[in-house]
Formats: sequence, C-alpha cells, structure tokens
Amino acid sequence: MKKEDLIKLKEKISKLSDEEKKLRDLYLRKISLGELYGPMTGYPSIDKPWLKYFDDTSIEALLKYEDKNISMYEQLYNYGINHLDDVILEYLGSEFTYRELLNNIDKTAASLMSLGISNNEIIPIILPNCPETRYLIYACSKIGAVPNPIMPTINQKDLENIIENTKCKNIFIMSGLLDKYDENLKNKINSLNKVVEVHPLRSASGLYQLVYLLTKKNNDDFNIVIDKSNNNVFIKTNDCKDNIALIEQTGGTTGITTKGVVITNQNVYASNYQLSNGGFNFNEGDSILDILLPSISYGAAFEHLTLCNGIKNYMIPTLVKKQINSYISKYKPNHIMMGPIHFEFVAKDKYKRNWHFLKNIVSGGDEMSLKLEQEANSRLIKNNSPVKLEQGYGESECFGACACNHQNIIKNGSVGIPHLLTTIATFKYDDSKDDYTTDEELPFGASGELCICGPTVMKEYLNNPEATSLVLKKHSDGNFWLHTGDIGYVSSEGYIYITERIKDLIFRNGFKISPKKINNIIKENFINYIDTSLVLGIPDKIERNVPVVFIKLKENIDVECSIKEIKDFIFNNFKGIEEIKDVVVLENIPRTSVGKLDKKQIKKDYLDIKKQNSKSKIKKLLFKI
Repeated sequence: MKKEDLIKLKEKISKLSDEEKKLRDLYLRKISLGELYGPMTGYPSIDKPWLKYFDDTSIEALLKYEDKNISMYEQLYNYGINHLDDVILEYLGSEFTYRELLNNIDKTAASLMSLGISNNEIIPIILPNCPETRYLIYACSKIGAVPNPIMPTINQKDLENIIENTKCKNIFIMSGLLDKYDENLKNKINSLNKVVEVHPLRSASGLYQLVYLLTKKNNDDFNIVIDKSNNNVFIKTNDCKDNIALIEQTGGTTGITTKGVVITNQNVYASNYQLSNGGFNFNEGDSILDILLPSISYGAAFEHLTLCNGIKNYMIPTLVKKQINSYISKYKPNHIMMGPIHFEFVAKDKYKRNWHFLKNIVSGGDEMSLKLEQEANSRLIKNNSPVKLEQGYGESECFGACACNHQNIIKNGSVGIPHLLTTIATFKYDDSKDDYTTDEELPFGASGELCICGPTVMKEYLNNPEATSLVLKKHSDGNFWLHTGDIGYVSSEGYIYITERIKDLIFRNGFKISPKKINNIIKENFINYIDTSLVLGIPDKIERNVPVVFIKLKENIDVECSIKEIKDFIFNNFKGIEEIKDVVVLENIPRTSVGKLDKKQIKKDYLDIKKQNSKSKIKKLLFKI
C-alpha cells in the first residue's frame, strides 16, 4: 500500500465512532480467524491480527468497554464492600480483610483531611511495600489528593527534584530514612508543613511486631496522625476520569533526573479492565506473591488489579532476589509478576520444587535474553509448574503493561501480543532528528520504533511539557501515540519483538552500531567465563561515540587467562566501524533499585575515571584490560 493511501485510510478510520471502531475490530478478528474474507493492508495498527487470540468472552468485554468516571478508590470500594470478610492482604504474619482494609483507608483519609491536605495536592509516599502504603494511596484517591509513591532507595538528587517539582507540603517517609540524607535535604524536608514517619513493621505481627515495639519512636508519627482522625470523608467528583490518580517516577532515557508520570483515573480503570478481561486466568480467590513496589507502574497496576478482583496479596516489603524460590514454595501463589533478575535465580536453583499451583509467572520491567527464558522454562518444568514463563512488555508511561504472552500461545523471544484495549505498531525513526520520531507506519516484519496507542497511555510528564512532547505525538490518524524508544517489529501473527533501544544505538562517525549484537557475540563465545556483560557508547571527541565493553567474570575461573582470551577475541573479531575502543572488567556491575543494569552509573564511573586518570581508583572500582 502506498504511503498516501495508508494516510487516507487512517484518516477514514479516525472518523468512525467508538461503536463503529469496535465493530470493525470484531470484523478484523473474524478475518484473522478465517471466518470472513476481506482485504488486509499488511500494517499492524490497521489489521490487528492479535485479536484472533482473544476468546469470545474477552471480545465481548472489548465491545462493551467505555470510559468511566470512577476513581481508584471507588474501584476498590465497589468490590471490597461486597466481600468484607474475605482476607485480601497478608503481611509478615498479619492478615487483613476487606473490612479492615477499607476501615484503615477511611481513617487515613480522615487524617489527611485533618492535616489540611487539599484536593489535587501531591503527597510523596516514600515507603516500601507495606499496608500503610496502600492505605495512603487509596486514602489520597478518596479525598481527591494525588499519591506519589517513591522507592525508599531513591537517590538524594532525585528526591530533591521531586520535592521541588511537586511543590509538596506534606510527606510520608519510612522511619529512619531521614537520618541517611545530608543536612541540606533534611532541612528541605523538615521545612514542609508535615513530615510523617512510618515504621515498616507497624502492621506486622509476632517477632516482627516485637522488633517494631523495640525500634519505634516513643511517639509513632503515623499512629498519632491516625488517632487524630475522627470522621469519615469522601469527596465525589462527577467527572474524575481525567483527574490524576497517581504519579509514578521514571528515569527513562530523555533526561538525567527522574520524571513524574501523570497517570489518570481513566488510565487505571482501563488497565484494570484489560487485565481483568484479557484471558489471563485471574480469578476471585486466587493469590499473588506481591514483591513489586507500588512506586513502579508495573507493581501499582497489578496490585490494583488484585485488590479489585479478590486476589489475595502476600506482601513482601524487601527487594527480593535470592529468596524468590523459597518464597514461591512457601506462599504457593497462583500468580507472580517478576523481573529478569528474579528468573536468573529461578534458572540457577538446584533444588527440586513442586510449583503445581502456578497459573501465571510473568517477566517484565526489563529485557530478558532468549537463553535465560529457555533456562527458566527448563527449571519450571523440573519444578512441576503447569505453566511457562510469560514475557511481557510495558512502560511507566503506559500504566502497568501493554503486551504479554498468553499461556498456550507463547512465542519464545517475543514479549507477546498487545493487551485487549491496546494497539502497538512500528514507525520509521529518523536518527538525524533530535527526537528520532516520525509517524510513518511500517508493515509487518519491518524493524522500527515501537509505539503504543490506547487508554492506558499517560496524560503527561508532571510540569515537563518539553519531555512530554518528545514521547507523546499526535499522528496523522488523529490519535496520540506513545513513542517508546524501543526498536522492534510486529510479526504478521501479531507478536511483538524488541531488538534494541534507539538510545542504546551507538552513532559513530555517522554509522549505526548495535551494542546488543556485539554483546551477544561476546557472550555466546565466552558463556563459561562471563557472568554479565554489556556494550555502551562512550562520547569521543573525534568519532562522536565509540563502543566500550564492560564485563563481570564468573567466580572460580582463571582470571588472567580468561581476560587474555576475551581480549584477543574482541580485538581480532570486531573491526572497522565495530572496532572496540576499550574493554573493562568490573568487580561488580551496578544495578538500579529495580534490578536493571545501571547503564548511566557505569558510564558515569567510566568517564570519571578516564577524566581523573587515577590508577588507584581504577584498581578499586574495576580492573582495566
């Protein structure tokens, strides 16, 4: 199809009513299933071949979907009020029913009002995954305030920027965290209207409760605030779908510091709707191992989904890594959402386990190699799991997730098919432009920038119109598309494959280098030597950017011989534009608080060392080949 014909067709589709678009989706599904015959264009956003994988129940839900004026709190309340005696949370030996959950949210909402917190006021919540975090998030929603959950591990600079950007007056923070900040940040926080410290073991029982009693302050801030509440409040807004439900922080690749992703009530409702009706086998009475933080979009979306569907949460407050296998065996959850770093421990586990209870075991939040996917699935089979690993895909800017594999139709190496209400397509990118983006859609199988369209796409970045304009683009079809910065393609069967990050590509003297391709070759040839490796583009005065290889070796190997062998291979096999500028062996490769390789920190450390040219620091931080 010619470019001009495609544009005309998209314009024609954009003029259809919502009801007509739904009927068109039904028509496309029947064509994909072979029930009808009709012309197909060969373009993902027009043909939507993934619709054939949804059953009749999901398609019926798709046809019934409509925007709804309902807050996060109301969604939870509407389910919980009819299941008051059902246990929904378990936290360090304590259980909470919906009655207790809603009651604690009521108390917290009243206490927020007593502090003078007003409608649309942003409330930073710097807490781990504990019940008080849930109370605060839904209490904010109940009174029209805006929760801003933040990881306790956030660095000082980012926290300073958040406080400044949100113009917050009140803050809830984990007990003891203030003591770890420098005096400037302490003074900035203490100058706010109210700083409420919350002990993470406040709601625990048994020995944990004893630790709480021994370590809490004489006057527990959160208890005092709750005790002051003496009335039940609820602020109902008739038109709340576009109101801010919460703000999630993201670093991304468009800036050095964190950005506030504005998620609306409509985003939250649509995410819950498509996950609940998308054929993922989520059922009332199920359970989930809740190891994700609500300060991560991925975590917040699934925590909300489970609370609104009667799926019991086994809440874990700490960042789980090595303990993942024992936690799965202990709690026997039906569902678990994890990241690739967790599956590394699953794949390496030596114990035979019985995980017959699993219904979904999902990987998201970061890229997973095909090798790790295969190793993890092999271990799942040995552990008597009835399900395979499901790779998913999402962005903080697209609340929760936008694509995932489904059991029985899993494609290894793919991140799955778009969710029920979501459209994903690839668009040509132009590396001569600062923001890389175009709205020229590419056909099935063609590699381009993955873009997302649908009701879960964020409203904006908080107080950052420039950054917003770089990722949210109005296309010729009249729709706003989220430009992800990921390079990939959509297969003719509707599966999404990610091959690269645009921002990770190395532009050297006008030529493009794929760091992923180089890294894969190195890892494949030294699988017995290398624990972790990556290739980064480092600024160069002459060549603009040059590739540098960073490696962490496995333990118990001959380091000298291994380094020499790896070095000889790299400098003999990568020539011309792919010639490697430097090879560095790290003692430890830093990761972010959510387990991703911290590329920014690695690059910063490398550049700092090069700049200082300090041999002592090089010896301390890394061994340079």
